[in-house]
Amino acid sequence: MRKMKQSLIGIFSILFLVANFTGCKIEENPKDKPEDGLQDEEVFEAINPEPFSTRKENLDFIFNNQTLGTTTITMKRSEWNKLCENYRFFYKNENYVHAEKYEYTKDGTTWEIPNVGFRQRGNTSRFCPQGVDNGRLQGQMNADWSADYYTYAEQPNDDYRQVHFKVDFEEFLEGDEELKMAGCMKGVALKRLDHSWGREIFCYDLFHRYGIWTAPRASHTRLILQFVEDETDNSITTIDYGVYEMFEEVNKQSLKGREVGQGTTAENAWANNKGNLWKCANDLTIERMDETGVENIVINFDEEGNRVDWVWDGYSLDLKTNKDDLASAETELRGFITDLNNLPTDGSEQSIATIKEFYEKWFDMDFFLKTYAISILCGMDDDYWGNANNFYLYFDTGKKGTGKLYFIPFDYDNVLGCSIKDGGFKQNPLEWGRGENRPLMDRMLLVPEYKQKFTELLLEVSAEDSEWTYDRAYSQFSYWRSMLEPYANSSDLDWHLGDRYFGDWPWQPSGYSLMNEDNNIFDATRDAIVRNLNGEDVNVSLKISEIECDDGIKVSASYLPDGAYVRKVYLDNAVISDSITQATEFYYPFVTEGKSYSVVVEYLNNSWQTIEKTQPLKIVAKGGAGDIIPNDVSWTFEDNKLVFSSFPTLVTSKESDISYKVCVEFQTSNWASYVGERLLNSAVLDLTDENIIPKEYRNSGIIFKCFARIENVTTDEDWRHIFFDHDNNNPLRVTN
Repeated sequence: MRKMKQSLIGIFSILFLVANFTGCKIEENPKDKPEDGLQDEEVFEAINPEPFSTRKENLDFIFNNQTLGTTTITMKRSEWNKLCENYRFFYKNENYVHAEKYEYTKDGTTWEIPNVGFRQRGNTSRFCPQGVDNGRLQGQMNADWSADYYTYAEQPNDDYRQVHFKVDFEEFLEGDEELKMAGCMKGVALKRLDHSWGREIFCYDLFHRYGIWTAPRASHTRLILQFVEDETDNSITTIDYGVYEMFEEVNKQSLKGREVGQGTTAENAWANNKGNLWKCANDLTIERMDETGVENIVINFDEEGNRVDWVWDGYSLDLKTNKDDLASAETELRGFITDLNNLPTDGSEQSIATIKEFYEKWFDMDFFLKTYAISILCGMDDDYWGNANNFYLYFDTGKKGTGKLYFIPFDYDNVLGCSIKDGGFKQNPLEWGRGENRPLMDRMLLVPEYKQKFTELLLEVSAEDSEWTYDRAYSQFSYWRSMLEPYANSSDLDWHLGDRYFGDWPWQPSGYSLMNEDNNIFDATRDAIVRNLNGEDVNVSLKISEIECDDGIKVSASYLPDGAYVRKVYLDNAVISDSITQATEFYYPFVTEGKSYSVVVEYLNNSWQTIEKTQPLKIVAKGGAGDIIPNDVSWTFEDNKLVFSSFPTLVTSKESDISYKVCVEFQTSNWASYVGERLLNSAVLDLTDENIIPKEYRNSGIIFKCFARIENVTTDEDWRHIFFDHDNNNPLRVTN
C-alpha cells in the first residue's frame, strides 16, 4: 500500500498559519471553541470566498457537475482512529470527530475552513473505513437490527476502503456562531462512487433540467485525507480516497438557497425558510403518524472519554428545522396526515371535489406531479410510493409562507435500472407502488384531472425529444468517465469501485444497460410508458448484438417485448435453435474460425399472432468446433412408415467426432397438439406403433421434425441440428 509522508513544513505549517491568521487555536479537546472565534472577517473571506452575490449562484458554481473538484481533509490520526473505533462500538453512530481543516478547490477557487466535524453516514451501506472485515453481518441481512449485529467488528489494519462521509462546518462552534462555506452551506455529504460513476448526480441534474428546483445539487470531487501522525512523529500520511459524489444537504441552508431574492423568482422558490422540514421514511398513514421526533443517534462517553453506551433515537419522521418547537411542528404534520387519510375513496363526484380541495390547499399540483413523474422516469423504487422511504416534506408556512407543502426527492442511488424492485421501470407508471397503502399517491390518482395530467407529464418527460434520451445520457456518462478515470481507482485503497461495471450495475434487470445502445434503459423506459399509458403496443423490434466469444459465436437479444418468445435462431439460413424460449443469449460452437456468418433471430410477438425477425447480424468467428456437415438424406411416407433414404448423420469440417442422438418430434397439424418425441434407431419408423403415434391421433394430420440433439462440447448447453422441419402443406395421416 502506498503512503506518502510529508514533514510538518508544508501542509501542516499552512494549517497553523490559517489558524493564526483567523485568530484560531487548535486545541486537544475538539469540542473547545477557538479562542477568539472567527473575528477577522476580511482574512476569513479570503479563505472562504463568495464568488457571486447570491446563494443560488454560489451553489450552482460549487456543484457544477461538468468539472471535478478536490476535497482535502486534514485531521489527527488519533481522531481518525476514534472515528473507526466509534464505528466498531456502534456502527450507526452520528458522532463527529474533529478535523483540523477542510479544503475544497473547484474551477480556480479554493475554500479553507478550520475545525470542522467529520463522521460516517449511510444506513446499510456503512463499513469501517479502515480495517479488515471479520464477518460483520450487513444490516440488510439482519432483520431485527439487534445488538448482535455489532459484535462482528472489523479490526484495525492498514486497509482503507471507501465509505460515505459527512462534513459539518459548524459542529465545533458554540452558541449562535455560524460558519457557512461561500455563505450558503454548513456542510456537505460525500458518497463513494457508484458503478455508473454518477447515477445519482445524473438524476438530480435531470430534476433541475425539468425545472424541479427543490432537488439537491450534486457533483464529483476527489477526496484526499491527510493524517497528522500525532501518536508518533507528527509527520503527515496522505491517503488518496479516490473519487466521491458530493451532495448539497437538505437543511435550512438549502431552504435559504431557494428563497425568493437568492437568484430565484417566485416561480422557482418558496417564500421563506422558516417552515418545518421533515426527513421521511414513512408511508404517511394514521398508524405511523406518531413516529415523529428529533433524531439523536450517538455514543455516550464518560468524563475520561471512554465509550459507555449508545442512544438510538431514530424517527421515520425526523424534524430538521425548528427543533426547539417540536410540538408545534408535530401538530402541523399530524394534522396533514390525518386529513389525508380521512379523504373519501368512493370516487363519487362529491368525493372527488373534496380530494381536490385538499390537494389544491397543500400542493402546487403541477409541480408535485412533475416531481413524481421524473422520479418514476428515473426508476426510483426506494421512495415514498415504493419503499416508503427517502423523501423530505417542507411546509412553507408562517407569516410570509405560501402555506404550501413541498415534496423533496432524496437519495437517488438505486435508480436507472437497479431499483430494489427488479425491472420496475417496465411496469405501468400509474401503478408504480408495491401495492401497499400509500395515501398520498392513492388519493391523488382518484381525481381524473390529476390522473390525466400525470399521464401527460409522464409522456412529456420521456418523449424522444426530451432530456430523457440515450444519446444525452451516453454523452454525459462518457464525459464523466473521461473526467474521473485518472483518479477513480486509487492505489492507496484496499477496496475501490474499479470500472468492471462502468455505466451499469450487477443488479441490472433483464440485461438493460445505461451505455449499450442496443438495450439501453432509456428507450426501454420510454417504450414501457407509451405502451402502458397510451394503450399502444409500440412493437419494439428485437435487436441482437454480438458478444465476444473465442470458441464459437454468441449473440445477445434485447428489447424482447413483454410476453414475446424467441422461436428460432438461424445461422446462414440453417436453424440452429428452435426451442420456444424467453432466453436472451444464444451460443453456438459449430463454426469455423475466420468465417463470416449471418445470424437472424425469429420471435413471436406478445400476442403470439405474428412472427417477426431481426435484421441479419454478420459475425466473423474467432474460433469454433468446425461447421456441421450432414449427410445427404431425404424421406418418404409409405404404408404408415416414415422412411429415410439413409440414417441421418453429422460430421464437422474439422472431422472431429460429434456426440449426438437423432430424434423425431411429432405434433398435429399447425403444431396444435404435442404428440411426442421418439429416438430414431433406424432409417425406418413404423408409425402404427402406438408408442410412436397413439390411437387418438390416428387419421389426424401429423407433422414432424427430425433433428440431431448434439451433446455439449464446451459448455453445459445442448444444441439441435434440424434435418427436416415438415410443414403443414402435406401432413402425414396414419390410418388404422
